[in-house]
Parts: sequence; structure tokens; C-alpha cells
Amino acid sequence: MATPVGCGAAFVRDGELLGRSFTMEPAEYLEAQPPSSGDLDSPFEELGYEFHHFGVEMAAPSRGLAVWALLKEVGTTGLAARVSRHLDCARRVADRVRQAEELELLAEPVLSICCFRFHPSAIAEEARLDALNAEIVRRVRARGRSIPSTTRIGGRFAIRPCFINPRSTLADADALVEEVLAVARLLSVEAGT
Repeated sequence: MATPVGCGAAFVRDGELLGRSFTMEPAEYLEAQPPSSGDLDSPFEELGYEFHHFGVEMAAPSRGLAVWALLKEVGTTGLAARVSRHLDCARRVADRVRQAEELELLAEPVLSICCFRFHPSAIAEEARLDALNAEIVRRVRARGRSIPSTTRIGGRFAIRPCFINPRSTLADADALVEEVLAVARLLSVEAGT
């Protein structure tokens, strides 16, 4: 949903029950302390003022606020359109990979992620393919037009674009594939192959 990691929202039927689930009760190890005689031998014999209920350190972070703001900005229809667009971007990359003879689809798109690699017919060794694709990604990132991540699929190095930017379009998916092919062809020229 293009929200920070760790964001979420929960809708509950009984808000009081939810509130009670976050209540902090005194800990057993604190209750087991002997009562103070009033004459302090040490400042550590009493707990003092119980401030922990009033600080943000013990409060739940308001991560749901980011989800609320997103829904206020684009609404459920806008959010659905954004998710669909991201899914379309991953599928577009997969379609472009299938059409390019020197590209290999390593995994069908899952959500907004599509894993593939450059695989020229002249190279069969996995170690060489891994090194080649790692160099392709390094150079694609350096060019600045596309910034894909990487992973391993079945032990093979994969180029792993993940479309989550609210402004991502099919043109960005096309640009990524074009960048990978352009860099790969440049490397072929440099290698004299």
C-alpha cells in the first residue's frame, strides 16, 4: 500500500476488549518486593512514582496513522487502482522478459515483484551468469533510471524489481527491461562477444 514498513490497521468489534489487551499490569517481580519500613536505607527500596503509564516509550506507535492518511488521500478506489497498477507493472516485466530471447523469467510475478535474469545462449555456467547479472544490476543502478533489487531463486542470482512507488507506471516497467538489455549489450561489446 506504499506505507512505511510495520504499518497496519485492525478493525475490531469490541474496542474495550482491544483497549484491555494493551493495559500494563504490575509485574510479579515488582510486586514481590517487601514493603518499605519508611526508613530508607537505599533509594532503590521503593519504586517511586510510576511514570511508565504516561510516556510514549510504553505506548503503541501510531502506525495506523499512515494507513489512515493514505486512505484519506486516495480512498479505497485510489488504493485499489494503485495496487492494480503495481501488479500490472510486474506482469509487464514478465511479458517483456518472455519476448526477449536473452532474458529468462525465473519466477512468475507474485504481487508486484517479478524475478528474471539476463541469460545469453553463449553462457551456461551458473557462476558466470550470477557474476554477469550482478554487474548488470550494479551498472543499471549507477545509470539511475531504474533501481532494481536482487535475490536468489533456486540458487540463481535474480534481478528483482518490486513496484511499490505510488508514481510507478507501465513506462517504468518498460524502462527497467530496456535498461537491463542496454547494459547487458554494452557489457557484451566491452567483452568482445
